Amino acid sequence: MWVETSKQLPPEGKYVLARHNRGTWVDRDDQDNVNCVVVKLKKGLSKMERAQLPEHDVRKHTYTCDDEDGNNLVPYSFHCFGPDHFFGQSITFWQPIEEKK
Repeated sequence: MWVETSKQLPPEGKYVLARHNRGTWVDRDDQDNVNCVVVKLKKGLSKMERAQLPEHDVRKHTYTCDDEDGNNLVPYSFHCFGPDHFFGQSITFWQPIEEKK
């Protein structure tokens, strides 16, 4: 069953099956649900959390792709197996991957 990311995020660091809102890569007539990827959540800092850090904290001035900043509108992102990642708001739904029995 698909879970909306706006209602609940998956566990951090655990791969899940997810749907993104980037659209399809090839054809406009692709079938439904081809916008699925395997990703894991990685949390970063929100703008409010960053503002509350003391000046001497290195995280105050060091940004990662997981932080709420620039094009990433939320304090987390989703990482794939390779170098690609998705801004947090790009993943709209997720579901657990069943373990092999």
